[in-house]
Amino acid sequence: MYIPNLYVRAGFMCEWSSVGYMSGTRTVSTWGVSGGGKTTVAVNVADELGRRGNNVLAIDLDHQRASITGYLGRYDLKNQDYSNIGDVRGEMHLGEILIEDGSMENIIIEEENFDWVPAHGAMENFDESLAQSNVRGREGLLLSHMKSLGSSYDYFILDPRGSAGALVDNAIYATRNVLVPVELSQKGKDTIDDIHENIELMEGHFRRIEEDFEISLMGIIPNKVGDSSIYDEIKTELEDEGNKITPFAIRQRDLLKYAWRNHLPARSYIRAADGDLDVDIEYSRSKPYYDYELDVLEKFERIADMIEVTNG
Repeated sequence: MYIPNLYVRAGFMCEWSSVGYMSGTRTVSTWGVSGGGKTTVAVNVADELGRRGNNVLAIDLDHQRASITGYLGRYDLKNQDYSNIGDVRGEMHLGEILIEDGSMENIIIEEENFDWVPAHGAMENFDESLAQSNVRGREGLLLSHMKSLGSSYDYFILDPRGSAGALVDNAIYATRNVLVPVELSQKGKDTIDDIHENIELMEGHFRRIEEDFEISLMGIIPNKVGDSSIYDEIKTELEDEGNKITPFAIRQRDLLKYAWRNHLPARSYIRAADGDLDVDIEYSRSKPYYDYELDVLEKFERIADMIEVTNG
C-alpha cells in the first residue's frame, strides 16, 4: 500500500508526517473546544469513508453527552453496567479497558457504514484512575489497542474531549494527525492559539519517547458559517496569522441539527426523510430539509478526500 508524503486536492495541501507506524492505516483526531463541531465532523466523515467501502472505526473519548455516543443516541451506554447491554459483549467500559488491558473488541458497535466504540460517564475520572494505577507507557495505551485492531480497519477516527488530559494525550499520540473544526467567532479564534500551544507542548513531551515524533495539523475547518461579514473577517485574521484554513467551510445548516436530533449521520437522515431508509424521524416543519442544505454532504466528502488512503 503506497502512502504519499504529500496529498494535494482542490488546491489544499496536507503533510503526512508519521503514518508508517500504523502500517498504512489512516488515523485522525477531530479536536477542538466543545461546540466547534468536532463530533459532527467525526461522525459524518466516518460515515462518508465507510460509504466508500472502507472499514472505519470511530472512537469516542469524551464522557460528555455531546459526543459520538450522544450523537448516535446511545445514552444508555454512558452510565450503565455494560454487562446488561445487549450489543456490548464485555463488562468494562473504554476507560477501564485502557487501564486494565481489556478487550476493546468487546465494546465495538456496528452502524451501517462504520463501527464505533462508546465512551462512558466514568471516563470523567480517567486521569485520576490512571494516576492510581501502575500502568507504564501511559500515552500509548490507546495506540496499542488500535494496533491490535489495525488489520481490521482502514481508518480510525478519534473524537477526544476539548480539554487537556490523559485521554487527549492518548488520542493525539495514537493519531498524530489533527483536524480542527472551529466556529468563526472570537471564541473560536482564541481557541486556535490554545491548540497551537498544546500541539507544541505535546510534541516536546512525546519526543522524549520518540525522537522524531511529529503532529500534523491537517487543517482548520471553518464551521457553522453564516452570512455576516464577521465570518470573513475572522477567517482572514486566522489566515494572516499563518493558520492552515481549508479552502471550504461548513455552512450553518438546520439539517445538521435535525440529523443529530434523530441520531443519524446527515446522509442517512436525508435518506430517511426521502423514504429511502426505513427509520422514523422527527422534524418540526413541513419539509425536513431544503435542497440548498445538501452542500454539507459535499463538505464531508472533501474532508474524507483529505484523509483518504490512496492505494497504489
